[in-house]
Amino acid sequence: MSIFNLRIRGRLYGGFGALVLFGIALAGFAVWQLGEIHSSVGTMTVQANNAIRAVGISMELQAIRRAILRYNFDHDEKSFVEAETRLSEVAKDLETSVKNATSEERRKVYGEILKDVAELKTKHIALGDAVKQMVAGRDLLFTDGDKMAADVQKFVDAGEKTDFAHEANALESKVLLVRVANWRMLATRDSKGIVTFKTNVEKAQQQIAELEKASLPANLATMLGAVKASVGKYTEAFEKASTNLLLGDEQYYKAVTPLTVSAIEKIDRNVASIKQSLQLTIANVENTVTSTVTTQEMVAGAAMLLGLLIAFFIARGI
Repeated sequence: MSIFNLRIRGRLYGGFGALVLFGIALAGFAVWQLGEIHSSVGTMTVQANNAIRAVGISMELQAIRRAILRYNFDHDEKSFVEAETRLSEVAKDLETSVKNATSEERRKVYGEILKDVAELKTKHIALGDAVKQMVAGRDLLFTDGDKMAADVQKFVDAGEKTDFAHEANALESKVLLVRVANWRMLATRDSKGIVTFKTNVEKAQQQIAELEKASLPANLATMLGAVKASVGKYTEAFEKASTNLLLGDEQYYKAVTPLTVSAIEKIDRNVASIKQSLQLTIANVENTVTSTVTTQEMVAGAAMLLGLLIAFFIARGI
């Protein structure tokens, strides 16, 4: 049956019914497209948060490296605590990143970095122990060094007007070279300084041995024994300080730095991957929005045209 054979009521119902169905179809399409956009925006949010978190982890790792470096050289306890706190926070962020990673490959990389951070914690503690031992040895060098210098000075003063004045002055010079070698090594942190120190200690001990063989007066012999003991204690303090100094440097340069650099490189690769995925998602959203707007405009135009045609035919029929 033709629409022109229907009554006016039927024609009106039919025409407006067609427009309503057209509108429902248009609304359904719009809802479906908005759902797609909403899903993409959700993905963008997750990717953006993951990128921000990854960049934050990279910055934290760099801050950790700086804090450990400060502690190794300045022996600042606050820097040690800062590094420890940051390591714990980074570990938590990495665990969150593992859970929220949208790529299995990135999840695997986060897991590797988490292992690096765990090892970094261990190396950080080992470095801290070495620094504490070094500081303790250095403090002994101050006290034992002053004691050694005072004992040598007493011996020199007592032997000034004796036949052993020249030997006493020679011993003073050799002991002074021992102290110079110590502070040069601690200042330069060069392992070769240990050899220089030991060489100078041997020379001082040889001088002491030669004096022990001489027929020293009782008072000089007693003072020489005190010098010998002081040189021995000073040498022990140097060994403690120098060994732990080099151990701390080794922990930093051969363990902490490589682990930190490796972790930062890994996290930066993940950041680049996340940014690439984010750009792709943004492009998809823009395409979806553009196609939706275009489709809506076309459908709206078609609906207007259809409405005009229906109105025309109904009016003509009437």
